[in-house]
Amino acid sequence: MRFSQLLGKTLRQVGAEADTQSHQLMLRAGLIYQVAAGVYSYLPTGWRALRKLETVIREEMNATGAQELVMPVLQPCEMWEQSGRRKPFGQTLFTLKDRRERELCLGPTHEEIVTDIVAHQVKSYRDLPLSLYQIQVKFRDEARPRGGLLRVREFHMKDCYSFHADEASLDEGYRAVCAAYQLVSSKIDPNDATKAQASIDRVLANVNALQSKAAALKQKTETGMTAWQAREADFDRAGDQIVEMSDGGYEKANAFRAVHDAILTKAKDRNYRQAYRCASSQSGGDRRLCQCFPRSRLDHLLSHSGHRPPCSSEGAGSGSCGHSRDPSKCSSRRSKGLRS
Repeated sequence: MRFSQLLGKTLRQVGAEADTQSHQLMLRAGLIYQVAAGVYSYLPTGWRALRKLETVIREEMNATGAQELVMPVLQPCEMWEQSGRRKPFGQTLFTLKDRRERELCLGPTHEEIVTDIVAHQVKSYRDLPLSLYQIQVKFRDEARPRGGLLRVREFHMKDCYSFHADEASLDEGYRAVCAAYQLVSSKIDPNDATKAQASIDRVLANVNALQSKAAALKQKTETGMTAWQAREADFDRAGDQIVEMSDGGYEKANAFRAVHDAILTKAKDRNYRQAYRCASSQSGGDRRLCQCFPRSRLDHLLSHSGHRPPCSSEGAGSGSCGHSRDPSKCSSRRSKGLRS
């Protein structure tokens, strides 16, 4: 076919809405036609160029062992609610209802669909690693479409999803896909191969840095949890002492255990002053209960919370926790603690 017979003519001038050089060149060459904001038609020459690009991508992706499939554009909104990604997408997600009033969406991406497929099809770790890709139309309700085909509401995208049994396999698969992308860039523009490699190296460096930060954060979290579990175990040992002091009396043991649980709850809320008041009021000034929760034990918790020790050990009539041994004074403390 002669070029003069093709649909779409070259242009000398383009509109002011074409703000990027790539957008201007595609309009002037007659590759695309703008239907609405963020919506374009591929004219015959543009469609042929897109098909050639897809062929190059398929060759390299198939060489990595990836398998091509096609997933639906229409997706149930229940999947997006289950994954928790519907709210973050917000108005970017195109939604509609069918005749039965069931909510559907036009897929901006296909993580939910491909995960559901693999969950029902893969039955053993022996089926991994598994890499799936597609070249599919996507829809996103962009607030400000611009840049020609770079940021539009309907676009073609090649998306790949891989599933692995461990992180070592994941890293190996990631590097294989990066190498495939480099080959795609070199076939499209041999002069751009060096830039593509530099870009891939930067991405890999960022991935390694993020992995290091994640490992450090995980170690810090585990250390903090271990410290808290040790402090909680310290309270559990105090509860065992309370039960031992009951001398086999189950009713009294349950009362002491209730006091212990109340103090433990207060301590977890970092309200240590209320914890001491609770010990004083519910025990009726029993000194033995105070001995199960000495200042040294709670001060260890206070040192991790940034609070000052709530009790004072001043006064000749003070017990080991700083409260008076006089039951009448403990009663006044109890009424004050209830009002607070």
